[in-house]
Amino acid sequence: MKKVEGYPQPLGVTIKQDKVNFAVSVSSGKKCELLLYRAGKTEPAQVYEMPEEEGLGEIRFLAVEGLDVQKYEYNFRINEKVVLDPYVRELARTRKFGEVPDADLHRVRGRFPTSFYDWEGDHILKLPFEEVVAYSLHVRGFTKHSSSGVKQKGTFAGIVEMLRGLVRGYANVSVASSALSRSGRTVMGKCPRCGKDVVEGKKSFFCEGYYDTPPCGFALWKNNRFFASKRKELTRKITAALLRDSRAHVTNLFSERKGVFYDATVVMVDDGGKYVRFELEFDKRKGAK
Repeated sequence: MKKVEGYPQPLGVTIKQDKVNFAVSVSSGKKCELLLYRAGKTEPAQVYEMPEEEGLGEIRFLAVEGLDVQKYEYNFRINEKVVLDPYVRELARTRKFGEVPDADLHRVRGRFPTSFYDWEGDHILKLPFEEVVAYSLHVRGFTKHSSSGVKQKGTFAGIVEMLRGLVRGYANVSVASSALSRSGRTVMGKCPRCGKDVVEGKKSFFCEGYYDTPPCGFALWKNNRFFASKRKELTRKITAALLRDSRAHVTNLFSERKGVFYDATVVMVDDGGKYVRFELEFDKRKGAK
């Protein structure tokens, strides 16, 4: 094995052919070392320094050639304290359940991943952060409780039992027929810029191409000045008509200048900029009310 030049991203361990890259974030002024152990051993077989001057900002990195990842485990030592890789994917440790291993005694070490989980096409939901409601679940405590009703208590298999029970319990529940996007949001129509679904968010009706690279910036903001000045709300119905026909007939629009209400056709003008513009068309046969 020999130390060679590595790269700072991604953090953690990256295995490429005969070279293994290590990258870790370490505060300025601290000493950092890579510890390599023979599998199952609690004494480092090899120690490589990761000096600050060879790093990039607060990222220390190096690569090791000729490392047999099936025969070795690893840790970092920062200012003489042994620490696990924050991005470690597998652990080698004591098999006694409930016993907390001491990293400083090298009783817990990182393993090199030799296989990766197959997500079978699943991907991140890509929800705007402000709309996320996240829950944390303690698997052992949740499935150990008498109310769980599962046989395999204290395990992920118990969670699987519970999920299967939920699926069976709701098998005959009907689902509303409104069109939903892959993210679960109601589809209002197609984006005039890229053709993808426009869906409803908390503050706007936006194109799901927003998550692409480069992103599609099309959006109809619910609190836009045009509708607010006319004392109207940008509703789903109006939005659907604008996306379908680029225009929507709207009643009871307010004129600030005349102080009266009137009916008109709102025309959507999209020139590809940050904001969509709106114009009014009037039926000459109808005057203000």
